[in-house]
Amino acid sequence: MNTQASASQTPGTNCSEAFAGPGPEALFRKRLGEGAFEIQCCDDCGKHFFYPRVTCRYCGSSSVRWIRPSGQARVYSTTVVRRRPEDGGDYNVAIVELKEGPRMMTRVEDVPAAQVRIDMSVRPRLTSSPTLAFGHRLRGKEGDSYGAMQEKPLA
Repeated sequence: MNTQASASQTPGTNCSEAFAGPGPEALFRKRLGEGAFEIQCCDDCGKHFFYPRVTCRYCGSSSVRWIRPSGQARVYSTTVVRRRPEDGGDYNVAIVELKEGPRMMTRVEDVPAAQVRIDMSVRPRLTSSPTLAFGHRLRGKEGDSYGAMQEKPLA
């Protein structure tokens, strides 16, 4: 078994097996609740993808599995949503590109909204919801602090 694959693999070659049980989004949310961030990878074409699906978005294969991404990502695009301070203040909405290729909409939460920049290095973190957010690396080595994103490290 691939060491990056999780116990919640989607069965592969039989399409009816792929449609059995909880759907891919339910599995994704369940794993987030357990502290694990995973994306899918196609066994046939080798491409990674996100948003969770029963079949590969590139080749249509139902032979997909869940993997834990490297945790390396960069801001692909960002915008600032302006709010009054009494309503929580400004926040950013960003599209983050994972090292594996998929892009996902999220927020970068440990940097003032206006300071989030395209190509900024970020890493995924779970919030208390549990939802997924990204944090900008504050220091240069693995295992460093990620500022306000300390709520729950990923499993």
